Amino acid sequence: MAKCDCLAEYDPSLPHFASCEKAEPNVVSSPLRELAEMAAYRDIDAALMAYRACNN
Repeated sequence: MAKCDCLAEYDPSLPHFASCEKAEPNVVSSPLRELAEMAAYRDIDAALMAYRACNN
């Protein structure tokens, strides 16, 4: 079974990140999402907050 290791695990409204095992084939990611995913290794809440603020 595929394991989610991206921000979608914490916020189901987000699509799975390109490198996540649960991502759809050919998913396209933005540079903002890539930064948020990297930041999540440090602080998931801050990463989600920044991604939502900049993505709206």
